[in-house]
Amino acid sequence: MPTFSNKSTPNGNPDGSLEGISYEEKFGSGSFDLSEDTITGKRMFWVSWGNRVKFSKILTGYKQTDASSDNPNGYSIKGQDFPGMENLICTKVHSEPFGKSRNNGGNPEYEWAFITALYTPKIIYDGDVKASQQIDFESEFFEFDRFSLFWGDGTPIAEKTQQRKLMPIITHTFTENYYPNLLQKKDYINSAVGLINATEYQNVEAENLLYLGATADRQFTVDDGRLAWKVTHKFKERPNESWNKVFNPESGLFESVYDSAGSVYLIYQLGDFSNLIGGNY
Repeated sequence: MPTFSNKSTPNGNPDGSLEGISYEEKFGSGSFDLSEDTITGKRMFWVSWGNRVKFSKILTGYKQTDASSDNPNGYSIKGQDFPGMENLICTKVHSEPFGKSRNNGGNPEYEWAFITALYTPKIIYDGDVKASQQIDFESEFFEFDRFSLFWGDGTPIAEKTQQRKLMPIITHTFTENYYPNLLQKKDYINSAVGLINATEYQNVEAENLLYLGATADRQFTVDDGRLAWKVTHKFKERPNESWNKVFNPESGLFESVYDSAGSVYLIYQLGDFSNLIGGNY
């Protein structure tokens, strides 16, 4: 563990090195904040201007692609631990100029880069998906282009018939925390967008749940160096009604509609959501 210094400015005497890059550490480095929910740490460094980018990547971790490696997809280097607290890992770095400057062919250069590194709790990925759920009870009016569709008794549907009923809608948001295989999961998510559940899913009856897609944010670097993500999935549920049925203002009911050949018209295709949250890809 490095010894923290009492420096307020760099003096050319290194306090340590990371992967061959020498650094000096500012007085006050090594502070941390503790709250009821979490703990975070901060360190402050000076490195030579030309090493600022590489040093920052070493702190936060990075993905290395090596054509000569046995792994054609490269490998990940995990971020640096916080001294004395191995449960904290560097997840964010801020770099700014420090010291004298000069103009090198139109590009400003400085003696030093002052780097602030922030540390957050490390995730020990155990193979389990840790999911949370949020439910919002809402409502919507619907309008649907009917084209050449018909009710069950053969009566044509007007091209634009306003559904004159306020439909209750439940928005479901499921969050998977610390999911490492985002690239593999991406294709599965893309193929599921715009589908409705073919069978009961998350306690919602078949055809009542529409998948809207997902957002993904990088959150942490897990202990073995892999990138960890928070993936948030969003669904909309029609309580007790299929997304493939249309409100008939004459009967006051949601009914199936048919094409000119007399076949049931599917507004949304059916999908298998069983591996959408969690699962193997």
